[in-house]
Amino acid sequence: MAYLTRGCRGQTMALIFGAAVAVLLAASAQSAAAVETSNAAEPAPAIAAQPAIAPLVLKRDTPIHFMVVSEVTTKTHTQGHRFRLRVDKPVLVDGALALPVGTIAWGEVLAAKKSGSAGKSGSLEARLLYVDVEGYRVPISGSNTAKGAGGGAETALGVIALGPLGLLARGNNAKIKAGELMTGFVEQDTEIPRPKPAAR
Repeated sequence: MAYLTRGCRGQTMALIFGAAVAVLLAASAQSAAAVETSNAAEPAPAIAAQPAIAPLVLKRDTPIHFMVVSEVTTKTHTQGHRFRLRVDKPVLVDGALALPVGTIAWGEVLAAKKSGSAGKSGSLEARLLYVDVEGYRVPISGSNTAKGAGGGAETALGVIALGPLGLLARGNNAKIKAGELMTGFVEQDTEIPRPKPAAR
């Protein structure tokens, strides 16, 4: 009888131990599920959206004042040659600085005729192309013509003094001098990046 009692007691303890383990496992599983559910219910932190910076719009026919950077002359420049200018006066759009002084622009020689003999002067025709703003091109219109001073009087004196050889006297080449001012106009409404606010 003692043996049977100990056997029953051992089985009872095993059953109690197994039940306790089962309870602990179930509680652990419920706790893990609750954590997952809680995490799933929590919304992901919102990333603050950066406000879009609206571009500036240079309106058609806005005047822009330029200065020629280096001399353009029929002595060294031919048709198709491109030359640099810079913005000479700041251009504002709605109170914001759109084109600061020094912004680079480009022009092109349309026709170039060198001076000739018999006092024939040279002639030059050029046009404005665009302003370069951080890789954006603002198309502009405007033109300039130049003509060299004639050498008629010099030729006449040359003929009197030297005979036919005086006809070889040449007129002057036409030129657009460095520092010369030109005015162009924006050809069409054009968006350009708004200047970034200065870092504090």
